[in-house]
Amino acid sequence: MQNPAENPNRTEASESIDKEKIAQPSTTEHAVSAFAMEPESDGLIAQRVAHQKIDEAEIRKIEDRLGIPNRGKEDGEEENSHENLEDDDTIERILESDSAEDLERLRSFHSLSLEQVNIYSEMAKLRKGTLMEIRQRFKERIISDPEPSEEEWKMGVFKEELEPQVFEAVTTLRKKGYNTNESGFYGPEKQLVGFARELPVDFTLSPEAERLLDEKGLTIKISAKTIELHYGRSLGIEALKEAWNIIAENLPDLGRPDEAADTGAVESFKRRVENIKRNPDLFLAD
Repeated sequence: MQNPAENPNRTEASESIDKEKIAQPSTTEHAVSAFAMEPESDGLIAQRVAHQKIDEAEIRKIEDRLGIPNRGKEDGEEENSHENLEDDDTIERILESDSAEDLERLRSFHSLSLEQVNIYSEMAKLRKGTLMEIRQRFKERIISDPEPSEEEWKMGVFKEELEPQVFEAVTTLRKKGYNTNESGFYGPEKQLVGFARELPVDFTLSPEAERLLDEKGLTIKISAKTIELHYGRSLGIEALKEAWNIIAENLPDLGRPDEAADTGAVESFKRRVENIKRNPDLFLAD
């Protein structure tokens, strides 16, 4: 599966689903920079957290000196007060939840607008549901045929593990000679497709493609080896699929066959396939 800290060494193979959990795209961007309207440096973040702790401690001291009883905590408040709202897993859990209180804490901490946190929450839930469907398709595949096709060997992943919104685009891109190595949901605010080689320096979208993406509220960001789509509103799988297909159609044909993933990814996939064949029950367990 191409399945909120980014790892530059992440490959499609490393995103595969293992026997313990559904793997997920991670992001190397600091969680705060992924959310904050104006990203803070690590130093500023550390200072802000330290100041918050100092302020709370000083308030307690003053209350004690004045004989003011400490405010009681509601059930669960003590635990929540110690949550790290910069932690990717915590952010993901809150966005996938229906807790208005937790979503408001996250919104306030990262200086998000109400519209932003609602968009990220909806997209996080869409991602969760998508990965659950992929998990089921993966199980059905290894039961029926655990032998990878030639193209799957090249990608280093079973096609059932590719996210549905990028499946057609990835297939098109590889036919055009692009060696994709990651794709799909990437944190709460965007999706991406990554490449092993640098993209053509003169690549630009047609005005019609830009218009279609703009209508979907998507902002495209192109770097040397990645294409990102950032959400401006909540979208479904079909709308995202249309967007990625538009981009794939706009990329020029390189006139060469698609390439295999890097050696490490291929070897990792090979070992994984061997383990699946040896003990499929481990990969079928929830």
